[in-house]
Amino acid sequence: MTDEAQTVVATRSYASGEHTVNGTIQLPTPCYDLVHDVMIMESYPEQVVINFTSADRGGVCIQIIDDRAFDVKFKASEKATV
Repeated sequence: MTDEAQTVVATRSYASGEHTVNGTIQLPTPCYDLVHDVMIMESYPEQVVINFTSADRGGVCIQIIDDRAFDVKFKASEKATV
């Protein structure tokens, strides 16, 4: 598990009550799994926080930075802030 913070550039779209946030994030190697957690604060407009964590699967792996694509979907009002 890595604890380093990193800025992520992403795009957001909204359709039919659902937000889609997608982009890329750098992982240390292709042998890391990427997991996300979405927290929606009960306010209006909603405030949304997306946390990403990564974990090493272990074993032998090529040592190269992996630009991993992500696609996060969640339901909130159109005015929600991320």
